[in-house]
This record gives sequence, C-alpha cells and structure tokens, in this order.
Amino acid sequence: MNKNIRNLFVLLTIGIFSFSCGDDEPTKEPTILGDWYVTERTLTTGNKEVDERLNSWFKEDLRLNDMKRTFTALNGDDWSEGSVTIRVYDKNSSSGEADRPVDGTYSIEKDILHISDNLLGVTESQFFLGEKILETYTKLTRAQIRALAIDVGGYDNLIPETITGELKTRYAR
Repeated sequence: MNKNIRNLFVLLTIGIFSFSCGDDEPTKEPTILGDWYVTERTLTTGNKEVDERLNSWFKEDLRLNDMKRTFTALNGDDWSEGSVTIRVYDKNSSSGEADRPVDGTYSIEKDILHISDNLLGVTESQFFLGEKILETYTKLTRAQIRALAIDVGGYDNLIPETITGELKTRYAR
C-alpha cells in the first residue's frame, strides 16, 4: 500500500512539473521592425589617427544626442523590405524636433541588410538581430566616411584619399 502511494505521489509530482515547466508560448522571432536607438558607433579603417578622430566625434555625438533608426515594413509583417529613417534628437532641447533627418529604403537577404539613403547612398551591412539588440557591420568607402564625418559636425579634409573602413553600429530597443 505504501509503495502504491509513493508511486502515485512520484507520478503526480512528475506530471505537475512537466506541465508547469513547459513553455506553452510560441517563441517569437525577433524582428527588425520598429524603433532602434544607437548606443555605439565605431569606425575601423586601419588608420589610427582617422579612427581615433572619428570615433571621438561619434562618442560626443551620442553624448549630446539621441539617434533613433526606425524600420517600417512595406507589406505588413513581412519585414524583408521597407522604409528606414534616422532621426537625431538633441538631448538638451525641449522642442522634441529632430535634426539631421535621413530617409531611405531597406531590404534584407539572409544576414545582409541593404540600405539606400540620402546620407550614405547604398550600403550593405552584415547584421545580427536579437529581441532587444541589433548590431550592424557596414563596409564604407572614403566618400561615405567623409559624409559621416560631416554629419556629426566634424571636418573631412584630413581623410586620406585611399581610405576605406567598417562601421560597427549597436542599437537597442
């Protein structure tokens, strides 16, 4: 009798734990859609002076401003292509108005994010997407590096003619 009660207790315990520990919620695939806030921008060119100068400008820009990138799908929940915007908000301004608007379109093929916008033109970025984190690695030409330097209020006259680089950008929700 004791053995039957013990076996019944063990079966009930296993049953309760099986049902209570199960994940009934379907896991949601992370989506690029919505608002993302830039938390870091780091340029790597192989030219120490250029890297230090531009990366210090990027840090100062993020210290003074909130930079929001918004992805909007063209076709409902199909987020493989759509529009993309960047809006920069001065942290010390009470107007709530955005500076330096950038507008464009995007498309995604596997782990490559293609963007065409009015700041950098056409870019391709390898990207990694999590629920609350987006990280992009974008190959840049000299013209694109110059455009970024000017965009953050820097100057572009010391950027070498033959330079190229990679921009790492981290975003958070």
